[in-house]
Order: sequence, then structure tokens, then C-alpha cells
Amino acid sequence: MKKFPNLNKHSVLEFVFVTGSIKQYFIDSKDTVAGIQKFFPGYRILYYDLGDLDDYQRAQVMSLQAH
Repeated sequence: MKKFPNLNKHSVLEFVFVTGSIKQYFIDSKDTVAGIQKFFPGYRILYYDLGDLDDYQRAQVMSLQAH
């Protein structure tokens, strides 16, 4: 059985947020990313296209990297 990692002030710096969306919930997922960026600046965020984002939405996700 795999145990949960021990989180401390050093290991939490390696924490990665993971989220994603389908087209229907894209705006909500952008709000999630904005919240992470606001409250956890500098942390890595992995964002998954769950299958049907259009080119415009994908471009918006890519533009969030710079913020």
C-alpha cells in the first residue's frame, strides 16, 4: 500500500496543481487557474484538455503561463 507523502515546508515547494476541462466548463476552469495563480504564485500548474477544447480555448490556456 502506498503512503501519502510527508508534506513539510520544503516538500510543499515541489507541489504541482493539476486541473483540466472540457469545452462546457472552460470558463470555470480558468477561474480555478486564476485562483491558484493568485494564492500560490510561482507554483506549477498542469492543465489537461479533456478532449474538446477549441483552438481559441487552448490558446487562452497557453497565455495563462505568463501570468
